[in-house]
Amino acid sequence: MAREIKKVMPEAVSLLRRRIEEWRQNRSKRSAMPAELWREAVELAREYGVHPVSTSLTVSYTTLKKRVSGPAVTTEKGRSSASFVEIQSASFKRRALAAAPEIEVWRPDGCRLVVRNVIGDEVSSALQGFCGRGR
Repeated sequence: MAREIKKVMPEAVSLLRRRIEEWRQNRSKRSAMPAELWREAVELAREYGVHPVSTSLTVSYTTLKKRVSGPAVTTEKGRSSASFVEIQSASFKRRALAAAPEIEVWRPDGCRLVVRNVIGDEVSSALQGFCGRGR
């Protein structure tokens, strides 16, 4: 016997859904949803998940997913930059795995840097390069 489990969405989702429905009823022509409503939807999706929020708000799952993932980062030449770059260097000094520190840094554009099992100035220079300082 299968049971259907219904998740109760928080009041914030219900309030945003009402605001989106009101916007849809009052717009004069087909236009993009205002950035403020998308911003709130993204915040809720990050907390409660893209699918449940997109379903509750009746907004596009794909569009919401892209907005939650963040904007594409482009380089000066207009090409998308990588979201993950692995740096392997013989100059990184290795520690014993049991005592090795781990550093994880997230940029606002969604890129992530994970530094494991290294010590010394190389970590500092990697962090500065990742964060865009020291250019």
